[in-house]
This record gives sequence, C-alpha cells and structure tokens, in this order.
Amino acid sequence: MSEENKYNPLTEVQFQELVSYLESITTHIPTHLAGYIWQKYQQLSPTKPGPQPCSCASSAGHWRRSIDFLREWTNERK
Repeated sequence: MSEENKYNPLTEVQFQELVSYLESITTHIPTHLAGYIWQKYQQLSPTKPGPQPCSCASSAGHWRRSIDFLREWTNERK
C-alpha cells in the first residue's frame, strides 16, 4: 500500500481524528460519538453494516463489532 493511499478513503486528518476518538473509547461509546462511529464503520467495512442500532444494551454486540473493526483497520495503517 503506497503512502499516498494509506488512509484511503479517509484523508490523513480524518484518519487521525478517528484514531483519537477510538483511543478515547474504553467500555462505553459516548452518545455524541455514536453516529460518527457508526458512519465510519459503514464507510470502511466491506460488509456494509445496516442502519445504526440503538444504544441500548441489547445492541452491544453491534457496537463492539464496529469498534473492533475500526481499531483493526486503523492499526493496520499506523
């Protein structure tokens, strides 16, 4: 992967922003970041997940998959 396309489809600034947000998330996704996280997951995941789930406990698995995917995706590009 060339340096030029390293973060594609994100810019370097968008990539750094995503990394920063992911580093701030531990056991709970702050409400104000939920939409951002799900949008990035939809944008970057080859499986194209569906609509954003609710933030209730029954949707925890969906959110865990999104965070795990985004962390792996960013770690591969660091």
